[in-house]
Amino acid sequence: DERYVRLCQNLDGSRPRELFEDLIDEIEDEIDRKLDDFEDLLRDGYKARELHGNTTWEKAEKLYRHDKAWKQAPQAEARKLFVKFIAKVFRREQEKERRKREGIRSEDDAD
Repeated sequence: DERYVRLCQNLDGSRPRELFEDLIDEIEDEIDRKLDDFEDLLRDGYKARELHGNTTWEKAEKLYRHDKAWKQAPQAEARKLFVKFIAKVFRREQEKERRKREGIRSEDDAD
């Protein structure tokens, strides 16, 4: 096709591959931003004592299904982040409980 040949001969502008790579970079940046917003939502939920170490994905979904960050996050990646976050919260709660049993106070106990 003549248009393709002219496009390939364009020495002054961006090449098709560069344009494609730029588009991919933009898409990846957008996904990263949405996942950052989702992670912020989880942190805020933990601080508000809405999320605990035993919170399921389904329960969190009921809590946040109307939130923009929840709706826009790519679900597969968001679910992985959620599982990782809840596991961390669970470990933190276990450690806090252990310290409480042993009579040891920590900075988190002031929460």
